[in-house]
Parts: sequence; structure tokens; C-alpha cells
Amino acid sequence: MSRIKQNNIPVIYYHSVGNHSEEKPWSFLSVKKEIFLSQMNFLKRNNYYTCNWDELYDHIQGIKKLPEKTVMIHFDDGFLDNWTTVFPIMKNLNLKFSILVSCDFIDQSKKVRKFIDNPCEENLDNWWGYLNIEEMKLMEDSKLCDIQFHAKTHTWYENSPEIIDIYNGKKMYPHLLWNSNETLKPKWLKYKKYAEHGYPVFSHSKSLELEKRFIPSQEMVEEMLSSYSKDISVQQNISKYKKILFKYMKKKNEGRFEKHYEKEKRLHEELHLSRNKLSKLLNKDINYLVFPGGGNSRESVALTKKYGYRLISKGTSPNGFKSLNFQISRYAGFHKFKFLNRFMNYLLFIFQLNRAKNTPFINLILKLKKYV
Repeated sequence: MSRIKQNNIPVIYYHSVGNHSEEKPWSFLSVKKEIFLSQMNFLKRNNYYTCNWDELYDHIQGIKKLPEKTVMIHFDDGFLDNWTTVFPIMKNLNLKFSILVSCDFIDQSKKVRKFIDNPCEENLDNWWGYLNIEEMKLMEDSKLCDIQFHAKTHTWYENSPEIIDIYNGKKMYPHLLWNSNETLKPKWLKYKKYAEHGYPVFSHSKSLELEKRFIPSQEMVEEMLSSYSKDISVQQNISKYKKILFKYMKKKNEGRFEKHYEKEKRLHEELHLSRNKLSKLLNKDINYLVFPGGGNSRESVALTKKYGYRLISKGTSPNGFKSLNFQISRYAGFHKFKFLNRFMNYLLFIFQLNRAKNTPFINLILKLKKYV
């Protein structure tokens, strides 16, 4: 049987739908509404079936085969516009979709926000944020939206005492804010400052791909901050910080790596306890996980099996009938092209649908690209 006859199911992912005219933290994750709408209209016109997670699982396990023209639509992170903008579109077109939520970013408000027809800078505060539980429940009740898990923290942690930069407000290091005060995370998109200027930026990794978290000495960090000068270059400041680091390393007081039991506890909270919290909040089973930013390790993947997840990301094999894959493959739904952005994204969407199908023609294009 050829690969194309295995009926591989494309999973296309997005994050946010909104029309940003000004750059801001994570605005690059937003696809313009007109582009997203044209892609969803393509699915509707061409009679695509949109599946949920349970249907994809049954297909992969060989329990029930999905129609040949099937696609799954994902939204990572749980942005507010998934309710204010995406949900009305999907409801109008009767298309199913899934939202992957990180519990630390759930908005704590109770009020259900209004739908936004034109998500733009003028009404930014009404759509640029994160979902609350009431909005999630309403989408779940529609049977169109399947909310699943995106782990707990969606953060980066320091992985060594190596200093790679100094925070001065010019580069985006949101984990400095997130890790210092977890309660600020649902509102962080409104913040313009993540830490005190001069804060040392240590080498860091995604939480679920991290081998060991490094915890810098607070005394050392404070000494670095006290030596910071805005009148010299970043590299000159880094040179000063490295001398301070060397002094603390000689005393073996630069910080410490988390102990094994601390790592076990951290991963347990990331993948299990927080998952149970989301399950209780939504009164539903949470059986599916997408790793934030795709970051994972052998250990975190092994834990998802131990905890009984049915499917997770980040796979590389097609999502075929009876493939028995545990890790699914996904493809981005848009890219910010420098010219003909709407038209190019329309073509990209069709390309990604066929790429996920593992069609011979697309495979040939991808092979030829290596030599161009």
C-alpha cells in the first residue's frame, strides 16, 4: 500500500488571529483575519471534514478511518482572540478546532468578553490577551472546540551560569517576568518591562526539554545589577559580569542545579498535576498534549506515556490510518511573507495540506529545495 493511501491527516496549527499594525511582544504569532478566513473558506468550499482529537486518535489506532479530505486545526497557547475572533468564524462555517492551553496563562476573570469583528489596534484590549474558563466552557459546549493541554508553564529556565546577554528592554526575554512572578503571566502581553535593566540573561532552555534547571545565586545577581552601567555597551557590561561570575565560581557560590527530586516534582506539576487541574475546571478528560514550542526530551515524552496521554506532539511521521503513532506531526498555517502576503499564505496552506498527506509531488519539491 502506498503512503498516500494510508490517508494521512494534516494537522495545521496557529496561535492567534488578529490585525496588528504595530510590533509588540508575540504579535508575530498572529495571522491576519482575512488570511485565516480565506484558508477556512477553502476548507468549506472543498468539503473538508475537520476532526477532533478523539477522532484523530481512533484513526491512528485503526479503530475508525476518517474521510480522505480531513484536516485538524490547532490553536496553541489559549489566546483571547480564539474566542473573540476564531470561534465566530468556525461556528459560522461549522468547522471543528482545538485549543491547547497552558494553565499558568488562563485569565482569572469571570466575564465573557464580546466577539470582535475587526481585531485591530483600536480595540486591542478587547482581544489581545488570554482565555478565561467561562469562555472555554462556552466553546466546549458548542461541540466544535476541543480544549486540550499545552503543559503548565510554557516557560524557559536557566540551564547554566553562562551569561549570554543583559536585559535592557530591547530584546524579548519574557521568562524573566514569568519566572519571577507566576501570577503576572495571564497579563504579561500588556507589560513593556520584564525585569530590572541590567539583569543578567543566562543560557536557558524550554522547560520540558531542559536537562537540569540552573538556579543562579541571588547574591551574585544583585552584585551584577549594582555594577551595571547604562553608559557602556552590553558587551562591556557582560565582561564585568563575567568577572563577578568567575569570583563566585571560585567560591563555588554561583548558584546550583536543581536536585533530581526537584526535577521530578517540576515535571510532575508540568505534565500531570496541572493537567488534572484543567480537567476539573472544564469537567472533561484531558488526554492530549502539545509541547510548548515543540520543546521536549526523552524523559518528558516517557512521562507522558506513564501519565496515560493518548497522543502528543512533536512527531515527524504522517498521521496515517493504523500508523499507531504516539507523536503526531503538525504544520504551520501561515508565514509572514514580504510580498503578496495573503496570496502566498493561501498557497502555503494548500501546500501544507498536501505536505502532511505525504504526496509524491510535494516530497519531490522538498527534496529539490535542498539543492537550491
